[in-house]
Amino acid sequence: FPSHDTSKGSDAWDEVRLGRFTSSQIYKIMECGKRPMTKAELDARPKTGKGSKTTQVPDPSKMSATGIKYIRQKVWETLTGRPLPGPYAYPLVWGKEQEPFAVEEFERRTGLITETTGFQVWTDHAGGSPDRLIGKDAGLEIKCPVSDEQIDYLMMTDYFDLKNNYPLSIVTGK
Repeated sequence: FPSHDTSKGSDAWDEVRLGRFTSSQIYKIMECGKRPMTKAELDARPKTGKGSKTTQVPDPSKMSATGIKYIRQKVWETLTGRPLPGPYAYPLVWGKEQEPFAVEEFERRTGLITETTGFQVWTDHAGGSPDRLIGKDAGLEIKCPVSDEQIDYLMMTDYFDLKNNYPLSIVTGK
C-alpha cells in the first residue's frame, strides 16, 4: 500500500486521513453493542452488589453507539472534505510530547532501530500511521497515558492482569 510521507499532525497528514477509518480508532467499530436482558437473565442476576442493577448485556450482533458515531463522522468527512472540529485534547498533546522519549527508551532497551513513517493507505476508506517501523515487517505503537491511567498500568504484573482489566473490546483505545 502507498505511504504518504507526511508529518503526524500536519495539514497533509490530516488531509490523507480524511474519511478513512484509522488504525488508532478502528476499535470503535469493533466494540459490540448491548441489548436489554431477557426476563430469565434479569431473574438470574445478583440481587445485591455488583451486577444487581445491570439491565443490558453485550450483544455481538449489534454495533455500539460509539461505532455508529465513528462511522457517521467518517461519512461526514467524506461528504464535506473537512475533518470534524474537535476540542483541545491534553492527553493527545502529552502523548506527542512524550513519544520521542518513549522511542529512545524502547531502542535502548531492545537494541532495535526504528524509523518514522507517514500515513499508510490500505484502501479508499482505511489506513493508519504506526508510530514507528521496525525493519520491513514490524511496527511500534507507543502509548503515553496520563495520570491515573498510568498508575493502573503500573499496577499490572502480567498478561493476565492486562486481559482481565482491559477486555478485547477496549484494549486498543479506552
